[in-house]
Amino acid sequence: MLSRLKANIDLEDKTNSIFDNRFSTVLGNMVTGEFVVDSVDFRNMIFSPFEPFGIIGGEM
Repeated sequence: MLSRLKANIDLEDKTNSIFDNRFSTVLGNMVTGEFVVDSVDFRNMIFSPFEPFGIIGGEM
């Protein structure tokens, strides 16, 4: 996905030919769910069983 995004967005500054790489890749696992979590305490409760698996984020 990152390579497709980079291929479709022109990140080179045409005035000084500097390539600005604003993207980085982070490897890890994500938790997915069916609802938005807006409480930090609730989020931590959901993530805590998965911490040994290297959870880096979540999505709905």
